[in-house]
Amino acid sequence: MMQQSATFIKTLTSPSLYTPPLPTLPFDLVAEILCRLPVKLLLQLRCLCKSLNSLILDPKFAKKHLRMSTTHHNLMYSFGHDPFTDDYKVFVVSFCINKNKVSVHTLGTSCWRRIEDFPCCSSACGSGIFIGGTINWLTFDNLKYVIVSLDLKSGLYQKLLQPDDSVKNLKTLGVVRDYLCIFANSEMCLDIWIMKEYGNKESWTKLYSVPYVENWGLYAFTKALYISDEDQVLMDLHELGSIELKVGVYDFKNGILKILEIQNSNHLMDPKVYIESLSPCS
Repeated sequence: MMQQSATFIKTLTSPSLYTPPLPTLPFDLVAEILCRLPVKLLLQLRCLCKSLNSLILDPKFAKKHLRMSTTHHNLMYSFGHDPFTDDYKVFVVSFCINKNKVSVHTLGTSCWRRIEDFPCCSSACGSGIFIGGTINWLTFDNLKYVIVSLDLKSGLYQKLLQPDDSVKNLKTLGVVRDYLCIFANSEMCLDIWIMKEYGNKESWTKLYSVPYVENWGLYAFTKALYISDEDQVLMDLHELGSIELKVGVYDFKNGILKILEIQNSNHLMDPKVYIESLSPCS
């Protein structure tokens, strides 16, 4: 069975041990992010701390927020680790009418830099997926799904071919067992495809197919979050007719779907799987 775990943070008081401070974003970057948020959320953030309250009440910030709100740009943020320089980077794709601009911020620096424009005209279907030194976006271009990959070392884009059997299905991109993964929804099931050899179309393999069963209720599966060694799949799903997100576990050995009870969940929740690490993100 999958087990839930809690993380406890302890402070080391020994004078011989040093705990590095948690990384912080440059204040200019914080302002750039906040000026793209809805007004209702900004009003809530005023109560978080004095510095955010001062920033949000600044007339210059208010003017910039209004200007950003009227440009109607669709922004997509992604995060990745460059294994070649050992840097953590934030990628922002600004999807405009004529061109899609891409900017990169390296944590620990105080500036953004432009890189080659995004090679597709349409916006991405969700944030980029980081795997093996690449950022991967699923886009819908010219009436078909396209996977766009950015190599962090070379700065070059490429388009990855998809498995032929999933072409007509509604898709989501993700990572399963350290492989790039496609979750393909059809009327009958959710197919889970993994790319065993990155960049090689022939290596796409259908790992699992989760069926829709009538007596489970009317649920629409979105994607798999985790697959255990015991063939249990942790998935997020939606109940049809509701925007509330739910999380369930499907057991392939007995064909049982169990809906988990999660406190304080809402339709804005986006579950992620994290890996504990001692490495600082700086």
